[in-house]
Amino acid sequence: MLGYAIVARLPFEAELQAIGVHPEQRRSGAGRALMEVVLSTARGWLSERLLLEVRVSNLSAIRSTSAAGLAKTDGAKATTHRYRRKPPPA
Repeated sequence: MLGYAIVARLPFEAELQAIGVHPEQRRSGAGRALMEVVLSTARGWLSERLLLEVRVSNLSAIRSTSAAGLAKTDGAKATTHRYRRKPPPA
């Protein structure tokens, strides 16, 4: 197994609840590919947006979410950043 993603389908949006890549596969593009599958799945569900939260201390995840085109939004706890991306039209 290279990695995993847990995505919840909500009425108008998708929520990425967890994502991870095996330590030996980090920096190989596996995480980026996994995020593309998550975004594609959200588009397939016709979700208006994809939501996720990232711990402020998780610099690797912050860089990855920015690289995937996700934008930081307000309303997160002091220990997390909240991100949102509207999936592009199919």
